[in-house]
Amino acid sequence: MLTLLPTTPAAATDSSESCWYDVDTDEIGCFDASLDPHEQIELATGAELVAVPTGSNGGRSSADSSTIATVYLLATVWDSTSYAGQSMSYYTSNANICAGVAHGFPDLLSWKDRIESLQSYNGCVTWLYDDFGTLGLEYGPVSSSTNLGTFNNEARSMYIE
Repeated sequence: MLTLLPTTPAAATDSSESCWYDVDTDEIGCFDASLDPHEQIELATGAELVAVPTGSNGGRSSADSSTIATVYLLATVWDSTSYAGQSMSYYTSNANICAGVAHGFPDLLSWKDRIESLQSYNGCVTWLYDDFGTLGLEYGPVSSSTNLGTFNNEARSMYIE
């Protein structure tokens, strides 16, 4: 199943804020960039966040079956290298995470031409594109990158699978 969203919501314009985006509801929330994004998602949702970096365990993550509410991190992007600066984290409540489910972001809006590092989670991988509509030059698939090199500040659309 492919979930193609019309746009990525605009992130906060305050240079000291990071944001999260619920791909299921199109809800966005922002918080002080000095705070832990994972904790902020858990506080906002009241759910346990499963965030296992892709490649760290060789497979997809699964939640503890005793957990009542769980959300799964798909990817986080940062506007500086080495996972620093402002961030945008994308999550879902779909337990299939990226197994047969893909999330397309054809316009990164306020995040276009800003991404310098990224981390995919829970078995997902991320592609970045230098044009809108997941067109143009492609960077990926990426499980993690502390520095996108020549692709720094070039992404205008994104695909997570």
